[in-house]
Amino acid sequence: MCQRICAVQEPFNATIAVLMNPVECLTTDKWQALREITLVLKPFDAVMTEISAEMSVTASKIIMLSRGLVAACHKIQPSLTDDVSKALMTKLLEGMHKRFGGIESNNLLASATFLDPRFKKRGFATESCYNSVKENVKENITAVISRQLGASHSEAAYLEAQGVETQRSEISQSSFSDVEDLIWGEFDQTVGVEVRNPQVSAMSLVRQFVEELNIGRQADPLAWWRAQCASIP
Repeated sequence: MCQRICAVQEPFNATIAVLMNPVECLTTDKWQALREITLVLKPFDAVMTEISAEMSVTASKIIMLSRGLVAACHKIQPSLTDDVSKALMTKLLEGMHKRFGGIESNNLLASATFLDPRFKKRGFATESCYNSVKENVKENITAVISRQLGASHSEAAYLEAQGVETQRSEISQSSFSDVEDLIWGEFDQTVGVEVRNPQVSAMSLVRQFVEELNIGRQADPLAWWRAQCASIP
């Protein structure tokens, strides 16, 4: 609204002048304040537009957008000359520091930022925040793998118990004619029951993801993950 009023300043003043009951026109200082307020609010409008986009992934961008918004305000602040716009900028910066000061400690937003192939480490202002979320992601992946292995082992134990009698029957009837099975059978069984270490697997997956090159900021992170689901499950 402020931007629109500034854009039609001359027609606006002309319309006020011909009113039957004219009102007081805005002074030059007030027009200057209005233009500076428009400049102050411009970054906020851009961020709101981006967050509201239906086809855009937003959770992983919250940390980046909040930091970028604060940086934009600090860039604009020295150019302000009007007391009203200066006071507005000061209040906005105070509010953002209060709301976004510990945003990198939010596990959900930090994990989303870390797992976005556009950002990864670049999404964090400090090394400690990056290392903290990386360890948190490793722990979550370890827990998922452990649950999967537990379910697999339970199913394998059940199938093994069901097949014991059948295997015994087949062995008793065997004439040991399959020489390859006699030689390689023990090795094949050992490979079949090889145990997967959840912690090592999680570390390997996270390292593999981090070492991948970042994709462009305009690229689709969900499309990237769909393409990588075979190599980074």
